Amino acid sequence: MGTLETPIGDAGGNGAGPTRGDGWGSGSSHVGTEENIDTDRQSTHSELERRIRFQEVAARRMGTLISVFEDIRGDSRSTVGRQQCRGLSQAICGRLTRAGGYASARIVFDDAPHLSAEVGSSGLAPEAQIPIEYAGKRFGQLTVSTGDAPETDRNERALLSLIAMDIGRTLHGMEVREEPPGLGAKQPYDRGVFWDCFEGVSVGMAILRSHDDPLLLNRAFADLLGYERDELERPSAAEALELISHPEDHAKELGLLHELVCRRTPSYTMEKRFLRKDGGVIHGLVTTTFFFDRESSVFRFGVISVQDISEHVRIREELDRAYGGAIDALTAALESRDPYTAGHQRRVTRLARAIADEMRLPETQRMAVEVASTLHDIGKIAIPAEILTKPYGVSEAEYSVIKAHPVVAFEILKEIHFPWPVADIVLQHHERLDGSGYPAGLRGDAILLEARILAVADTVEALGSHRPYRPAVAAPDALNHIVENRSTLFDPDVVDACLRAFESGFRLEDTGSPPGGEGTVD
Repeated sequence: MGTLETPIGDAGGNGAGPTRGDGWGSGSSHVGTEENIDTDRQSTHSELERRIRFQEVAARRMGTLISVFEDIRGDSRSTVGRQQCRGLSQAICGRLTRAGGYASARIVFDDAPHLSAEVGSSGLAPEAQIPIEYAGKRFGQLTVSTGDAPETDRNERALLSLIAMDIGRTLHGMEVREEPPGLGAKQPYDRGVFWDCFEGVSVGMAILRSHDDPLLLNRAFADLLGYERDELERPSAAEALELISHPEDHAKELGLLHELVCRRTPSYTMEKRFLRKDGGVIHGLVTTTFFFDRESSVFRFGVISVQDISEHVRIREELDRAYGGAIDALTAALESRDPYTAGHQRRVTRLARAIADEMRLPETQRMAVEVASTLHDIGKIAIPAEILTKPYGVSEAEYSVIKAHPVVAFEILKEIHFPWPVADIVLQHHERLDGSGYPAGLRGDAILLEARILAVADTVEALGSHRPYRPAVAAPDALNHIVENRSTLFDPDVVDACLRAFESGFRLEDTGSPPGGEGTVD
């Protein structure tokens, strides 16, 4: 992983926090969101947006508590006499209210009430009461109130418990090492405090202090990637993140980290491919947030949270294949009756996509244009083959049957839950700006933009293709037709984009004669 060019600076702020330096950090902690992701494309998008918003809020609140904890760590890890506990308790309460955002904080010692401290108004609801215990002994109680804010969740309580435990450690006079509850193995204190905090979180989390310092990981993060924690904590954060990141996604993430360093954005969320130790690839939803000292604006640390969304991605890919399979099946059904129309749809799709590209539409709209173009004549499957393959012009009655094909297509496609309005686009592709089109005689902006694009592509391709009742029109003449009807039948922006596509080198395929020497009606 490359070094970001924007320096963050030396350590600043109060207390002993994570190492400051030329670093970046990250992410909102994605805390306790274990719901299944809806397989429907649109509801999946809404669910991801909801999760992202939750991650960002949760990360900032958790990050603030970690900041408070780091600030008091230097004092609480030292042997402090009881005469100093009053000042330490007062400082802790002050930090919890000022930086932690709690309405009040109170520390009460069972055997030494004169050493107790309180900041803020007492008796505010709701309150969280955390016992101050260490080595099996109870020393007192830490109480915080959130006031009008939401009640504390289990992750906040885990952090508050760490603070209470450090107060107990101070009174017990212990130094540096201990056995974190529930881990069963002693860990260095400076890692153990974070491990205690992160063990209760179900998603992978990492603390980022600078690109040169190692990451601090929770068990979920290491397990997600199949590593032992020390394997990812020995190298620098830059090296570790490069090791576990897919190269393409890592390059993108470096740019996002640079934005955080420059404080252009407080956090980012992205889908990212991670490389497991066993060579496998998993997909994660990553949120990264940086925290800076409020007074000096010096970088303090970052939080990265990772949720495994591999199952969601698998389902999404299966949906993509299902959509593709549905399109292929419908196209094959039409080809079996009318091979020429299938070729027409393919050529229209190429031109419509080129127009959408020239218009620089969002990728979602470009995909909508592409899929709708591929299926725009699927309604002809209901038209008798003898009409479709007639080697001469059709009667007025037969033309009325042909004009029904957009409605037939709509009835077929509306039952397929595409993530784009494919059925409506296909229904409207014969509508015209002046209301002279069919089937509904829509005008102007009442016609979807994607349908206006399809109308131009369909017209140009049809004119440029051979028919048994007329020869193919040369490409310049086909383009002249849409220019002459610009703003009357066809959207002027779409016409201009079509012209630019041809000026840039787009060419219609040489259609020659229809399959078998026979033609079909457009």
